[in-house]
Amino acid sequence: MNFLRFRAVWLATALLLGQAFVYYGASRAEVIPAIQPWANFPNRIGSWHGEDVAVDQPSLDRLHPDDYLNRVYSNDGSGESNAIFIAYFKTQRDGRAPHSPQNCLPGSGWQSLSNVRRWFRAPGSPGVVAVNEYLVEKDDENIVVHYWFQQNHRVFTSEIKAQFYAMPELLAHGRTDIALVRIITPVTGPLGTAEREGLDFSATVFPTIRDWLR
Repeated sequence: MNFLRFRAVWLATALLLGQAFVYYGASRAEVIPAIQPWANFPNRIGSWHGEDVAVDQPSLDRLHPDDYLNRVYSNDGSGESNAIFIAYFKTQRDGRAPHSPQNCLPGSGWQSLSNVRRWFRAPGSPGVVAVNEYLVEKDDENIVVHYWFQQNHRVFTSEIKAQFYAMPELLAHGRTDIALVRIITPVTGPLGTAEREGLDFSATVFPTIRDWLR
């Protein structure tokens, strides 16, 4: 156990030192990509139509993204709804980066029930896309949260791994921008149904998000 704790501390220290060297010692200038404002993200995707939802200022102050999207999409046929939140950071060289919902939701009173890895297939993506699935409850309400970190063409389930890959991304392409994508599906019936609905919606919006970040 002590060895594992030492190994984790060592890896974290190595990551921080590596970041400091690459971010501040690299001679290559960073390229800030011309990403469209997330407010322009399509309101209609397939059979889904979206409606923007305001985010309270204290939450934005804690996360401090450069841009964000907070929208509820409803399905024209089934009536299903999914809430999507995207926090976009145009650079990580100033010390800002997205945080896992597993750190934020408990602070809002949500209790963790399970945390597993899931996969879905998306049009135009080779293989499968791995995402986190986080089940939480508060009072009598349960929600399924699917989330991932997206950096240009790469997808990560761990914010630590995403920060690590920002270094070669800067050296190779001059970019360190990153987005946290979080999708919330309410559990109104069987849990398996909500899990499937959340994954299906993730697969539906993923190609549009991927193209938005290129």
